[in-house]
Amino acid sequence: MGKKKNATKLHFILIGGKGVGKYSLREQYIKGWIAPREFDAPPGSSSQTIVLDKKTIQVTVSIIQDLKSGGDEIENCQGIAILYNISDKNSLEYIRNEVIEILKDSSSSDAAESISRPVILVGNKADEAKLNRQVSEEDGKKLSEELECCGFFETSATCNENVKKAFETLVGKVMENHAAQNPDNEKRKKKSNCVIL
Repeated sequence: MGKKKNATKLHFILIGGKGVGKYSLREQYIKGWIAPREFDAPPGSSSQTIVLDKKTIQVTVSIIQDLKSGGDEIENCQGIAILYNISDKNSLEYIRNEVIEILKDSSSSDAAESISRPVILVGNKADEAKLNRQVSEEDGKKLSEELECCGFFETSATCNENVKKAFETLVGKVMENHAAQNPDNEKRKKKSNCVIL
């Protein structure tokens, strides 16, 4: 109880086209469960409490189905995971044509500069790569670099491949940014905990 009360609360959102596996990826990370194929994801969020670098963190993950109506949630989140399906080239084009425009600040013409919170790019359904890969790993890395993402991962919700690593990279970057923005708080914590470096 005490841990949850003192936990740092982070809210992440998953964005991507239809059929990229947003719900399965979230549920695999939060609950260790995946949805059957053709499953209609219900609205809402899922949360879990983790310990990372001795810090207790409550991670809430929401799925944005409608980009145009999800503006408030996008604006208020601390981190974003953008998903595409490596077996569907159109899902990568959807990111280029739709997602980037929604995330951009109208005052900036540079996509990377306009996204003000940590972002990871996720090529999901890596378990289908051998049979039906349509997006190369190089193309995924290239887009990740264009967006200046803090991480690029090819994941499989089905096989639980790189799922935890992807989310914890996002958590780590948010916490790193928070520490950089609040250096006095971090110094006080280290001093009070008698941390010797």
